[in-house]
Amino acid sequence: MATMVTEEDIDFFFDISALGRIDEIDSPFARTSIKSVIDEALNQLSILRHVNTCNFGYFDNRMVHYQSIEDRISGTEKHENTRLPAVGTNQDKLAHDVNTFINIFRETIYEIDSSGTYKSLKQAIKTMKRMDNDAKELFQTKENYEKQIITLKNQIEEERITVMKSINQTNEQIQKIRFEVEDIIVYGKTELEFLKHYEAARTEQNLLKCKIEEKKSVDVIEDIKEKIELEQKCHKLFLDYIVEDQEDLLEVTNYWTKTYYSEVERKENELMKLKGELDYNIDTLDKLTKKFNIRQAEIDKWMEYKEMKRAKEDRVKQEIRAIATIQAWWRGTMCRRGIPPGGLRTVTMSKKSKKPKKGKKKKKET
Repeated sequence: MATMVTEEDIDFFFDISALGRIDEIDSPFARTSIKSVIDEALNQLSILRHVNTCNFGYFDNRMVHYQSIEDRISGTEKHENTRLPAVGTNQDKLAHDVNTFINIFRETIYEIDSSGTYKSLKQAIKTMKRMDNDAKELFQTKENYEKQIITLKNQIEEERITVMKSINQTNEQIQKIRFEVEDIIVYGKTELEFLKHYEAARTEQNLLKCKIEEKKSVDVIEDIKEKIELEQKCHKLFLDYIVEDQEDLLEVTNYWTKTYYSEVERKENELMKLKGELDYNIDTLDKLTKKFNIRQAEIDKWMEYKEMKRAKEDRVKQEIRAIATIQAWWRGTMCRRGIPPGGLRTVTMSKKSKKPKKGKKKKKET
């Protein structure tokens, strides 16, 4: 059985870059040591590949290069290049990894011999780490998706249970409605039979009723016919009476027509006579009106004269009454105040004629 490459071996291989922190190896001893280690690893890998030649098949000598997850999985038929790290029994993946390491070690030995550097080894390690990280992220995403799938499955199961409950409830309602419909159908059939018998009895009763009504209608029609015949006889007699009465009325109308014309003529003659009298009376009225107007004007002038004369006499009487009143008031005033009939002038003159006595002086007014 061939020796399997474990994850610890791959991690150890990824840590080879820790042998030197610089790109060039100046010491011959360091070059020889690193070259010896790589040669030993290369020999072991060659032995592993030769032991499992039947499983490995043919591989190319190209260096490892970066491939994204999409490029590694989709659109290719080389399973050894596309399969992600999984269990150790994956022979295709193991063969591909062994061949990759052999190519990397050969290229590294050639680079150390030619230039003393191992940039290709570091670049290959970075590329493989990057691809390994992509695979880990993919598996992590896969786990998350699996959790989401489980959650969705649980939700779907809950929804399925809810839907089944709803379906069961719907079936129960349908069953209940079916029983109700069956009851309604049975009741409808019974009611239909009852209605049929009821309609038959009702039809028979209506026929009997219609026959009775028909008999009554026939009797009424016969009675109406008799009444119509009687009405026609009465109508004929009434027409005869109207014709006879019309002739009598025509004679009366002729008489009153002649009387009307004679009376109209007589009234017209009287009207003409009255018109003549009316004209005479109108002329007489005009003459009397003129005469009345003349007399009325004279009377108005006379009344105006009398009114002026009366007003003048009243004024004279008022003046005489006023004079008498003033004289009486003045005489009363003279008597009360002791004024002589001559008036205030006579009193003043009498006072001036008196002489003052000697020895007496007038006192000054204080």
